Amino acid sequence: MELLPDISIFQFNNNTLNFVRKQYGLENKEILEDSIDHLVEWIKKQEHFMRKDFCKAREYLERLIIFNKGSLEKSKLKLDKLCTFRTLLPFFFQSFDIDNCQLLKELPKMTKEYYRVFVFKNYGQRFDGGFLDFFRYTLAIEFVHAHDYCTGVIGVFDYSDANIMEVLKALNLVELQQVLSLIQEGYGMRIKGLYFTTPSKAVDILIGLMKQVVSSKIGDRIKVFKSIDCLYDVIPKEMLPSDYGGKEKSMDELQSKLQFNKYFDYMNEARTNEALRSEEKFNNQCMGMPGSFRKLNVD
Repeated sequence: MELLPDISIFQFNNNTLNFVRKQYGLENKEILEDSIDHLVEWIKKQEHFMRKDFCKAREYLERLIIFNKGSLEKSKLKLDKLCTFRTLLPFFFQSFDIDNCQLLKELPKMTKEYYRVFVFKNYGQRFDGGFLDFFRYTLAIEFVHAHDYCTGVIGVFDYSDANIMEVLKALNLVELQQVLSLIQEGYGMRIKGLYFTTPSKAVDILIGLMKQVVSSKIGDRIKVFKSIDCLYDVIPKEMLPSDYGGKEKSMDELQSKLQFNKYFDYMNEARTNEALRSEEKFNNQCMGMPGSFRKLNVD
């Protein structure tokens, strides 16, 4: 891949391709192509993969390597984990209408550090149905994995108009841990920051709960801002939607028209057949996954 895709919702910095590759020692075209070839051959040998046409999608594999900082071994592990997550956690991958999501939007411009920013606006006062549907929406990261070229993601969670106490009642920490594992361990995305905006003091309880299910490294990247103005300290104002005082289109105008649903359903078939995986590989790679199961020996 020598040109970045021409996709309306993604804008790239002028030297994105060369800069990101250089970050991970992949600026040499021959080294990059050899790395992709190696990954292709490895995929062909994975009997437990139910779909192997990753081999044909060299751009997809290049991004996989990029998101794993140039490491082939990490790329193999993440791809295997992602396919396994689809098998062990199928409820996250059920077909749903992500194309018409009004709450979660990816911002067109990248930061100067080549991160992609997502904004989630929560208006809710009650959450009787829990947060599973929202967690499914976060898997729009699948599209970033296939078409973007960035060093990681930043999440902005606007809870200014939401009832935080009701959020606390509805939040399932197991589901939260699982979806964060999907993003990091499956899709291989580097989380630069998780930024919450709300004047509510109850958010401190929410952040305390979140830090129980994330690594200390991610926990240190969770920040709370009492107002939108404070958010400008970490995200350039011009990048943000006009709803937030920025120069970008409003949240409504940023609605995607990419028909992502079809692609998501297609990728959802990339699962594993655990009956074809050796027990040794299962123990080494699956036991630590949130929501995974253990094999029991009964006398």
